[in-house]
Amino acid sequence: AVVVDDAPQRREQFIAAVRRLCGALPGVTIGERRHGAFACVWAAGPRAPIDEHEAGQGCALLIGYGVAADDRRVPARDLPADWLAAPGRPPVHDGYHVGLAWSPAVGRAVGVDAMGMFPWQWTCLGDAAAGPLVAATTPEVFRCHALFATQLDRRGLAGILLVHGPLLDRPLLAGPQRLPKGHLLRWSRDRGAITAPVYRLARPSPPAGESPPELRKRIEHEHLAAIRRHAPPDGDTAILLSGGLDSRLVAASL
Repeated sequence: AVVVDDAPQRREQFIAAVRRLCGALPGVTIGERRHGAFACVWAAGPRAPIDEHEAGQGCALLIGYGVAADDRRVPARDLPADWLAAPGRPPVHDGYHVGLAWSPAVGRAVGVDAMGMFPWQWTCLGDAAAGPLVAATTPEVFRCHALFATQLDRRGLAGILLVHGPLLDRPLLAGPQRLPKGHLLRWSRDRGAITAPVYRLARPSPPAGESPPELRKRIEHEHLAAIRRHAPPDGDTAILLSGGLDSRLVAASL
């Protein structure tokens, strides 16, 4: 959960409420970072991959794992340069993660994996562009802020019941919105919060005259390359087997 709120008492009330909410989860460790009006609170299990980085008055956090274009694992210390200081279009990393970079001079940026699988929702409260910003991986957190009016999004609920996940990026509560895949959430004092598109899935045409055996060979190559990219770089790999085709294929590839 992340908040940017200039009202100290309201911000402290939000942080305390989020900590109580996280404390209801058994066996987790609660982490926290504060820099002025910015605060971040998270809860994670003992083996959850978390990487933190602090530099000057800024900080970065990576929950999950990220994979760069050159197949190396992305550390949290790379996120400020990638998302806040880099000229041109910032990169969106592969993997399964939510990442955060904060600088009091530049602002804040949050991104998720390229496919948008890691859930991240956000909303601005109040009327001003630089009003309180709240963002979280679960809609329950928004209810912890004093300015948030809890109201069910009935179309969002209908979409979740239909497809077992947010349909058209509509969360369960009215007001917050889910960060679309291939986007960064950026916040600054002068512009407020915006979602910036930085990545789009391409549909390359298959090679002309490709035969079915060549197609199968190309798909197998891409599949094994993806498995190698995402498998942990060291130690054992655990896989949850449902017995279906997908998990059996991944297990056989590993």
